[in-house]
Amino acid sequence: MRPAFVLAPISLALLLSFPGVGALASGQDAPAAVPPAAPAEAAPAAAPTFEQGPTDAAIEAKVRERLSRAFAQRTRNLLQRELVFLGLLECAAELSRLSVSLEPGNPLLWRFALDLASTMAEGDKKAAAFGAEALARINELEPDDEVIRLRRLLGVVSSRQTAESRLAAYQSLLDPKGVERIGPRVAARLALDRALLRQRIGDVDGYREDLLRALDLDRVFPEASEIAAGYFAVSATTPAQHADALRTAVLANPSRPAAALELASVCMQQGAYAAAAQILALEARLLETRLPNAEYDALLADLVLAHWGAGDAEAAYLVARRRQTALDAVLHAQLEQDGAILDMKRRKEARLPATVTLATNIAALASAQGLPEAKILVENALVSFQTQLQALDRFEAGRQEIPRTRLEGAFIQLWLGGDLRQATEWVEQSSAAEPLSDDAKARFDGLIALRGGDAAGAKGLLAPVAERDLGARLGLALAHDALGERKDAARNLLEIARKAPTTAIGLWSRDRLQSMLGTTLELSPGSAEVAAAAALPANFMQFLQGGGGNLLIRVVPRRTEVRTWDPIVFDIVVTNRGNWPLAISKDGPIRDTATITSALNIAGTRPEASPFTIVQIDRKLRLDPGESVTIPLDMSLTDAATKLRDYALTGAFASVHTIVNWRTTQRGLEPGPLGLELESPLVHVEGVRMTKEWVDASLAQLADRTKPVDPESIAYLAYAVLRAESDDPKMPAEVLEALKAAPAAIADAARRVSPEARAWLVFACPGSQVAEDASTGLEALGGADGPAVLSSKSACAGLEPIDAVLRADENAMARIAWLSLRVRRPEDPVLEASVKSSDPRVADYATRTLAWMNDTQAERRRRLNLAP
Repeated sequence: MRPAFVLAPISLALLLSFPGVGALASGQDAPAAVPPAAPAEAAPAAAPTFEQGPTDAAIEAKVRERLSRAFAQRTRNLLQRELVFLGLLECAAELSRLSVSLEPGNPLLWRFALDLASTMAEGDKKAAAFGAEALARINELEPDDEVIRLRRLLGVVSSRQTAESRLAAYQSLLDPKGVERIGPRVAARLALDRALLRQRIGDVDGYREDLLRALDLDRVFPEASEIAAGYFAVSATTPAQHADALRTAVLANPSRPAAALELASVCMQQGAYAAAAQILALEARLLETRLPNAEYDALLADLVLAHWGAGDAEAAYLVARRRQTALDAVLHAQLEQDGAILDMKRRKEARLPATVTLATNIAALASAQGLPEAKILVENALVSFQTQLQALDRFEAGRQEIPRTRLEGAFIQLWLGGDLRQATEWVEQSSAAEPLSDDAKARFDGLIALRGGDAAGAKGLLAPVAERDLGARLGLALAHDALGERKDAARNLLEIARKAPTTAIGLWSRDRLQSMLGTTLELSPGSAEVAAAAALPANFMQFLQGGGGNLLIRVVPRRTEVRTWDPIVFDIVVTNRGNWPLAISKDGPIRDTATITSALNIAGTRPEASPFTIVQIDRKLRLDPGESVTIPLDMSLTDAATKLRDYALTGAFASVHTIVNWRTTQRGLEPGPLGLELESPLVHVEGVRMTKEWVDASLAQLADRTKPVDPESIAYLAYAVLRAESDDPKMPAEVLEALKAAPAAIADAARRVSPEARAWLVFACPGSQVAEDASTGLEALGGADGPAVLSSKSACAGLEPIDAVLRADENAMARIAWLSLRVRRPEDPVLEASVKSSDPRVADYATRTLAWMNDTQAERRRRLNLAP
């Protein structure tokens, strides 16, 4: 995706105050400018004259609407270039201003203008003014948009110069009448903003007050709940208070794992394992993936510990088995894709090892229970460590982790009775790479001695460091037990269980101690209070168990039959079908963007999807149960529009593919937590059946000077001329004969339409076939004698007459349209003449165009190390 760049738009009021802009708005020709010099190869004998023919209000309205979208779409194209310079940004800003001036009632165009203005607003007063105007117009056109309402109010507050005046503005907005007027969801965001301002000026009590006010106004406000969780993590006096704050954050955004994992950790530290297991199981359901994923496996490893701590060993084993089955299925699918033939034996042997943490935790559980399969699970942990070491060795950046990983693997094998030889080898390799600390050396020497049967020697090595090394304390407990010193063994196991309740070592020590004493121990007296504070509501759990079924998306085309240059609008409707309110924000639970991929199916061509587009879907700040939000998407403003125009006569079937709550993976885009994807119904973009009768009727319509000219007929005939000159074998001879009169006819008709219509024809008719980036790139470096000369030529000889008409139009809107699309090199005669235009708008746009084209060529010369 191209990065966003800064534009410098001005307000519509300023736009209309410029000389010659009245002509833009009324459709009349601007004052005469310096005649541009046409390219030598396309110059007519005499400059064309213009005579306004009869007009039709409906046709002119259609032209203005289409031209507004053409300017917006061209703005988008300019910003997607490889090289973007200041002059290009300023040109894009001018096109955006023209777009909204033509169709001020289209909120989609204003939203695009707002994005551009917001990107450049910092330090640019004109951009800031244009952005404020865009906000006001969108708010007027779509008053139910809570996000725009919030942005306007924040803009009002930020315009105040002092903290005191801003606080006063907040106060008027957040009094009871103000909240009723702006709505509690918007008020909650303003309360959080005021809280952050109070924090900056040192008002701690005010910060806390407004933070709690924000949560009172909107209980599922993710940003406020996460900030509150962090605040109470520091200020809470009991673990239960900390758990309660984290619970609020989880309820506000269950799809963001940070708060849920922290809440589960607090529960496990206090011995509330069942509560932790409930939280982690729900998160695992949300984040589930079949592919190898370190973060997901870390969550499953914690879930194994939580089930183990709660006494539900079977649930812990089930987590590990399901994950292993999923990983093996991925491996088998990949092997079969690579051409491997797997019989039953090879399929059983081909396994994708789990991560070392997950494998270690399940092996430790089996060891603690004394199960017969514990030996196999310890061997599986060994394989996981070996696999990780191989992976680290393949990457230079990971090799520094190898000694630490070897020591971890060695400790697991020594502790759980695994491979003594491999453990000893890993310790030796790590100490050779980097000398071990005294404590680490004593720990491993003691464990190796213990595994060798020298319990007394192990005790002597481990006792001096056990107070500060948990692994050494564990070894000391085992040495005491081997020597029959059960009281000392129990004391050390109890200390480990209390110090490490969230680890496999701590739970293994707890189980070993309980087995030794023959009783169940209550190691955390406050666990019940923490569990109560962390308990999730029943309807929330029911909601999460519904997964993606809690959201419904529909993509509905407003019209199923359109013309080539019409809007192609799809309404994306997102509905909360669950029983829990869901915020719409950057990090979820409903992400504030969706991905859109436009697809065109054109007869005789291969189906092709455009690059995906990110679309904002944050018209509301949250969706309550049963509530929906509708986001319109105009496909004609996306990259697909360019290809669609190239097949104006053929027609097409258009559709869009939408993903809500998307995420990126190795395979591309896919739905994430609570996410869904959907393909829209098809929209038929009508083409034209090219017959002699159609050509004759179109030419007759253009020739009738008593009736208004429909510019659409000119555009269709222009594409017919291009197809005729491309030697299309499917075109009947009588059609080719009828089209011989078309070049002169469409050029004559173009002289009689309004300047806005000629501006639109610049976009609607076929242009040069030279690749745009190349025309100011490598091909242009050779100067006037190189291939770049083609950039000023017509698409075919039959289109040179109409291009001469469009090129010669000095009306500001028509000339800017030509400069924005048809000029491809700084030496273009039309560009050179436009720089000297008497119309300040044209001269300014041409000057900026010349600047960015020169900058582009200079940069490419620099990259190729060519002399200027």
